Amino acid sequence: SDHDLTATPINTALQALEDPQTSDLGLVQEIQPHSSSAEPPALEKSAYRVVRPPLTLRDGSTGDPLKLAQTPAPYLGEHTATILQDYAGFSMESIEEGVKEGWLYVY
Repeated sequence: SDHDLTATPINTALQALEDPQTSDLGLVQEIQPHSSSAEPPALEKSAYRVVRPPLTLRDGSTGDPLKLAQTPAPYLGEHTATILQDYAGFSMESIEEGVKEGWLYVY
């Protein structure tokens, strides 16, 4: 080639999951659904696959590879009350009032 240029395709998430190299490198990770019995009933409870970052970190004290998150993302509103209380100074009463009035969603 006449040009000194590095190029690579940019894949969609689905293309990355289906790429044989992604699988061969062990970058596809299966995430299990929440196991709580208090889940919103409308949510599907099947596992899903994601492409994890292409690196492995090591814990300096033990040398063991750090485990990447094996849990699903939190539900919408799952940690809202805790965050509002711990970091924004809301009282539980004001949180309950916001839920009752409809301007706050807490799961």
